[in-house]
Amino acid sequence: MSKATLKADGHERGLLPLAASAVLSDLAEYLLYVALPVWVLKQSGSVGAVGLAFILRMLPAFGGPFLGFIVDRYPRRLLLVASSAARTLLVLPLLATIGRGLLGPMYVAILGCALFYLLFGITRRAAVPDLVSGKERLAWANSTLGLAGSLAQVAGASLAALVLPHLAPVYVVGGAAAGYLLSAGSAVLVPLEAGPRRQVGRAVGGPSAGEGTRAFRSLAAALAHPVVLGVVLLIFLEMLAAGPFIAYQIVYLEQDMGLRPEFFGYLFSSQMLGNVVMAAILTRAARRVTPARLLPAAMAGLALSSLVFLSRVPSLVLLSRVLVGFCVTAKVIADDTLIQTFGDRRLLGRTFSLAGMSGAISEVASIALAGRLIPGLGLRPIYLVCAVLQAAGAAGALLIVARAGGTGAAARPATV
Repeated sequence: MSKATLKADGHERGLLPLAASAVLSDLAEYLLYVALPVWVLKQSGSVGAVGLAFILRMLPAFGGPFLGFIVDRYPRRLLLVASSAARTLLVLPLLATIGRGLLGPMYVAILGCALFYLLFGITRRAAVPDLVSGKERLAWANSTLGLAGSLAQVAGASLAALVLPHLAPVYVVGGAAAGYLLSAGSAVLVPLEAGPRRQVGRAVGGPSAGEGTRAFRSLAAALAHPVVLGVVLLIFLEMLAAGPFIAYQIVYLEQDMGLRPEFFGYLFSSQMLGNVVMAAILTRAARRVTPARLLPAAMAGLALSSLVFLSRVPSLVLLSRVLVGFCVTAKVIADDTLIQTFGDRRLLGRTFSLAGMSGAISEVASIALAGRLIPGLGLRPIYLVCAVLQAAGAAGALLIVARAGGTGAAARPATV
């Protein structure tokens, strides 16, 4: 089937198997995202062991450039299939070891699944431009995939909450393994090239350059366009402000608002609701709402949500998390669309991996810094600083939009 046939009349049918694969991947991933830390806690009785589980989930993000090289070097359909199949193999040993008090196999599954989930996500984002009929359809494609992913994540986390008290762990593990396997099967149908991808290291670094020099130059080339560089820096700033909210909002609920920690569950659900609703809105309105409009509005909305969160009124706090869901989804879609539009398609794997790594670094740094400052300052001053950073991000987003020509997806992409 030719690419012209797949994209006839603007109907990107190639996105359907990609969306199906991503939905099954997210469903299985979020089922285990909730289940594995619960099992670690039950088998160890240690909060530190649970903390280690979450640290292991974050580690792969720091190897982002390496994953980016893989995505840009090998066929993307192969990587989609392999990253889902690998997670099937990683969780299958749990069928024999779960319930025996062995934490090692669970830690291996947590780290390995996080690594291949990240590889799957980078590959999916890098593949989208090859599956749409034109750059004007990128925002719609990203919105559609975002909506499907948000629904799958909510379903996976909710399913875990429902079945964990009633089903033996082997059934949960078996269900997740089946989801990964079906994800791999769906990825086989994605109409992407099957042969090896063009080698971009030599093209960027030159034939006389050493391997290390070529690798460094290709990373620099991935961020060469000022719009792409601006988006990556904005992600760094966004996660710098988000880290203290992600890590310590449960402490704020208990110590500053006098609420039970279980209220955190309502916050999570409210944010996921915002994610789903915004993705649905943008799927319908992608042609009218450009990334150039979304990006500054999303950062301004995040700053507003932080101020509303500080109101200490439970209903307003919940509303602030719905707003966060709106803004985070809008920003992710705008980020992806701008990178896909202005970035070099040969280097999209590296670009997305660098963006993810920059966010991970700033998030960890802000969580560590806030943890040292909380005993002396409390959380409210820290959250106010975060709101100021988000407002500064809104100003930075306006500069990015100006550089993009004010039209986002309508501007000419970088060299392919």
